[in-house]
Amino acid sequence: MPTQDDNIYEIVNWDAYFENAQSRKYNKLRWVPVPNKHDGLTYKLLMDSPKGPEIFAAWILIIEVASKCTPRGILIKSDGQPHNPKSLNIITSAPEKLFEEAFAYLRKCGWIQQLQDRSQCTTSTLPARYHRATTVLLQEGKKEGKKERKKEKKHTVIKSKDNDDQIFADEFNKTIWKIYPKRNPHPEGKNDGLLKYIARRKSGMPFADAEKACKSYAFYLKKENTLPRFIMQCGKFFGEKLHYAEFINKPVDSEGEYNDRF
Repeated sequence: MPTQDDNIYEIVNWDAYFENAQSRKYNKLRWVPVPNKHDGLTYKLLMDSPKGPEIFAAWILIIEVASKCTPRGILIKSDGQPHNPKSLNIITSAPEKLFEEAFAYLRKCGWIQQLQDRSQCTTSTLPARYHRATTVLLQEGKKEGKKERKKEKKHTVIKSKDNDDQIFADEFNKTIWKIYPKRNPHPEGKNDGLLKYIARRKSGMPFADAEKACKSYAFYLKKENTLPRFIMQCGKFFGEKLHYAEFINKPVDSEGEYNDRF
């Protein structure tokens, strides 16, 4: 019968909270993006608990260790054995007892969970579409950028030369541009947004992901009361840095608001 140390644990919603457009470009990380939100209910309850600050410190160390695991977000060592309080103590020099208390609390609050399907340990935590899109972009490099800049200078409306371009343009004009948040009542940058959107669709981005990312970004701006001048231009959102990917898996409830996590 497996013991607690035999269990493999994963950080819940790793891809949504601890990956961004930059981190997805790398197989190995020397840093990890961490949300800086401090008004979530679960975070408040943690800080009100007797050892809240100590457990939160252990949580950050666990995140840092998980960012170096393969796949990221799953607490597993390079030899396939699960990380446990003792191994985390060896790696980070933080007390083993602290990690024992942290594991118990984090499981209870839902920030980590036992991995049910161990086959996930042999695959990447990131959806294949991100790897495909990133690989294509890196291969295209400056070539794609130069082509797009030449089109932007002409300030002409794109006329599709093939059926796929026309389909992508129709998607953008009929759906994406209508739901994407605008900076002002007379927004600029539609042509640039269209160019970048078509480029992403050709590199493998599904329409459903683009639509969800736009809606999630709009919900995020509303929740954060973002001033119009700070809204990202559509062309940048679908640009080479893949900012849209940060919002694909952002969890929202039935009313379109972000669920509290931190």
